[in-house]
Amino acid sequence: MSNADRSPSPISFTILPALGRSSIYSRPRPSYAVRSHKSIGGSPRGTSVRFALITLFFLLFLPLGAIEASGGVIFEENFDSQSDWNVNHEYDGECSYPCPTAPPGWSATRMVPGNDQFVHPTGSIQRLPGGLPDHTGTGSGKAYVIWAESNSTINWPGDSLLAKVFPQDYPEIYFRLWIRTQSGWQWDTGAGAVSGSKVARIMHYSRSGNIFQFFGDGNSCPVYVWDTYYSTTYGNRLSNSYRCSPQTTDYYCPNSPGTDGGQAPDNALWPGTSYTDTPVTPGMFADTSWHRLDVHIKLNSAPGVNDGILAFWWDADPNTAPPTYTRTNIQWMSANSDTQRGWNTFGIGGNNNNSFSGATNGEQWYAIDDVVLILQR
Repeated sequence: MSNADRSPSPISFTILPALGRSSIYSRPRPSYAVRSHKSIGGSPRGTSVRFALITLFFLLFLPLGAIEASGGVIFEENFDSQSDWNVNHEYDGECSYPCPTAPPGWSATRMVPGNDQFVHPTGSIQRLPGGLPDHTGTGSGKAYVIWAESNSTINWPGDSLLAKVFPQDYPEIYFRLWIRTQSGWQWDTGAGAVSGSKVARIMHYSRSGNIFQFFGDGNSCPVYVWDTYYSTTYGNRLSNSYRCSPQTTDYYCPNSPGTDGGQAPDNALWPGTSYTDTPVTPGMFADTSWHRLDVHIKLNSAPGVNDGILAFWWDADPNTAPPTYTRTNIQWMSANSDTQRGWNTFGIGGNNNNSFSGATNGEQWYAIDDVVLILQR
């Protein structure tokens, strides 16, 4: 992060998010209120007036970036108040940051079908197909609906990325989302076949160049991607993709033992499942129930130090349950990395590698709802 991007230090009094509707870890979209401090001498009324005047001065004359809620919600989206978006392919294509046609509150979009014969848009904001309810069973029932495309002649067909870029970098972030699939979800049943979909990511974006350009010549690193992954040979697997900094030399995280060269999966069977379980087994990704995914990610304390963190919870409360999966030795920034970087971009959706329809086009949907990102749990 350059000096121009660096936010001023927070002022001394505390800003707290006011409590409201339920959310991740019982935190709502923040409506900030100043915590009252007892005065030392003087009349309560005079102190209140002076405090109000001081507060007004800071609010009027300090940059907004100077006031930050410690542990507060930095982003929240349940899609209910959004207008329908891209339901008729009107925003197909790639629109990098800053994207003028992105849904309100979002920063960039990439809706690219595998070919022009697929019927549904790869990603859209709308009611769930068939009028199904969202995970709360209330509200408009809107969500981000992703049509996962299949065609064995196309490598990872279709893309459906919706991205949010934050105005500053953070060393540590927690996020939560809800996810479900349509009924009758299919996967490639061929011998030794592997099926997967990219669901959510958190990354550092340089804020220049194409936000969707990755790999060694890209503009984002480090990157973490949570994927669904299924093998007809090895069952439902833990699936984490790691990309480290700098991307020119350490993109596939060679200094983080056990990350399998930065590629998914981590060679571990999903806890509580057997090799014969499939994505439609109760409790798994495609059983048609709404599932909760929580992720905690933290940069390593300094370049070259193996103490970066990745943890996720599946259908569990991080406040009371141990993680479904955790790593505490990731070198997100190698010794060759600069230190001026942090997590500043969040995305949902992505492309798919699931050739359930063979060499012909096939489509099936999953939905993401009620996304929340916070700084502390």
